[in-house]
Amino acid sequence: MKLLKDLVVCVIKVDYFMYDDKTDSEYTEPHYLAIDTEIKNKNGEPMNLLIFKKEITEDIRIFYSHKEAVQYIAEHSALRTPCYGENVRVVKIKYNFKENKWEEV
Repeated sequence: MKLLKDLVVCVIKVDYFMYDDKTDSEYTEPHYLAIDTEIKNKNGEPMNLLIFKKEITEDIRIFYSHKEAVQYIAEHSALRTPCYGENVRVVKIKYNFKENKWEEV
């Protein structure tokens, strides 16, 4: 039996395009794929929008295997040819109970 302290899951990470007004330059920052279910369509149903977060939060899209995450990328054209970033990849994370936060492994 796998204990929670040993649980490793996968998430999708992207180098998100950013713009600095002060220097008038572009750069990238790593962000994690999350799902926003708060926004509703005209019928009141959640739209499940793909969003990106700088930190690993409770709404990050978690996969229980690398294969599952790769398949998710393959099924979503917005992740295969992103206009918001580059270097779409799957990374493994584990919860650090001592620090009380998720960390990449």
